[in-house]
Amino acid sequence: MNFDVQFLNIEERDTDIAIIRSFIDYKEVRKLFFSLIGKEGEIIKIFHSKRQYEKDNKIGESDIIIILENDN
Repeated sequence: MNFDVQFLNIEERDTDIAIIRSFIDYKEVRKLFFSLIGKEGEIIKIFHSKRQYEKDNKIGESDIIIILENDN
């Protein structure tokens, strides 16, 4: 099969959502990621664009936050 694929106007948000979907849909992605960071557990929560206020009133933002639950 030979066809042309063009991705136009892809935003950072689109990439973030694709990454989150990969974590949800593919056990292999979760397994690889957790082995790379040296953690194990079950995903219990995923946040996208979580904003946090710091002590000096600056706003910090994380694109993707993954919360794990494990025996520890």
